[in-house]
Amino acid sequence: MFAPRTPLLSGLVAAWALLAAACAPALDFDSLTSGSKGDAAEDRTADAPGDDGSRLDAGSDSPGDSLSSADAADTIEEFSANPCANVSTTYNGAYCGKSTENGFCCGAPGTLYTCVGGSVSATKTCSPDCIIDPAGYPDTCDECSTKHDGTWCGSEFSGYDPLLKNVVFTCQSGVDVDTPTPTACSGAQPNCKPNDGGATCTP
Repeated sequence: MFAPRTPLLSGLVAAWALLAAACAPALDFDSLTSGSKGDAAEDRTADAPGDDGSRLDAGSDSPGDSLSSADAADTIEEFSANPCANVSTTYNGAYCGKSTENGFCCGAPGTLYTCVGGSVSATKTCSPDCIIDPAGYPDTCDECSTKHDGTWCGSEFSGYDPLLKNVVFTCQSGVDVDTPTPTACSGAQPNCKPNDGGATCTP
């Protein structure tokens, strides 16, 4: 019986191993060095603040992010607890929250405050807005919604302070449109003459 020779068999095995190695695809060295750790490093770089491209957003509450309209609606504005604090007794009267006259400061814009002796004695929420009147006159809540378009004497509005009787207010589409303030009649004897929406100042 023929017996195989051990040296010949070993040579064949060795030749087959060399052939298999030669035919195998070349290893990608870069793929061995990247993997999940390399990808994570790239992700961290892409997500780093200040980089352009696809980075993760830090969230709407992060500094520098613009607020959406919903976020803006949730913003709480802070106003002075006593906007009349610096208004002296000499200048007691009514002030719109956005007024800066006579030391008044930092009230809620749509609110009418009555200042007495450096304190708030009363408040009124105006709708649609509070009108800042000429210097020396009390401010008031807009009542143009009760008038048709035109010019009106302060005396023609039921809720206006009598001190505003000679101030001319311009109403348009239900709101006062005077900029920056309504017109106060002037002269030795200032007088506002009512005329159903055509009020004028007369000597």
